[in-house]
Amino acid sequence: MPARTERGLTLACLLVMSAPGVAPAEEAPFSLAPPPGLRAAPVARAASGNTYTWLPADLSEPTRLMLTIMPASEVHARLGEFRPAQCLRLFLDELRHDHAHFFAVEQPTPLALGAARLARVRWTGDKAGRELTGVLACGALDENFYVVHYVDTLARAPRSFVEIRAALTGFTPRP
Repeated sequence: MPARTERGLTLACLLVMSAPGVAPAEEAPFSLAPPPGLRAAPVARAASGNTYTWLPADLSEPTRLMLTIMPASEVHARLGEFRPAQCLRLFLDELRHDHAHFFAVEQPTPLALGAARLARVRWTGDKAGRELTGVLACGALDENFYVVHYVDTLARAPRSFVEIRAALTGFTPRP
């Protein structure tokens, strides 16, 4: 087993070992118009937060948008002080484990999630014979910690990522 930090495993377990459930869009603590070609999937719920996912109609296609919302108080209670750079490293470690030829680079401009600006990393790697690329962003907004992750093939990303970023600028937290 590759060396991983205890915090990395803890965070990964908190997010991955969630029980799936279905929640109507109006129950989400935000509003977000889905990017073209993607539709909402069941919400993955965990004690530490919820992950909202948008998928293509053809599930064999790798295009995905995931938005995880975790109460900052819960993250700090379980992991102590937690900064965006730590969040990025933890999630990148998990991605690196699942992708061959993995490469990631920090991006100089943050990702716009509505009015918030989140630290972001762009990555590439191979999985199941496909060359994939993605963007991973983390940061705090109001009383929550947000993790945004989207992925597509290298060939489609120039178009799909523009659409996804445009949708994310319309993100609005609900009071």
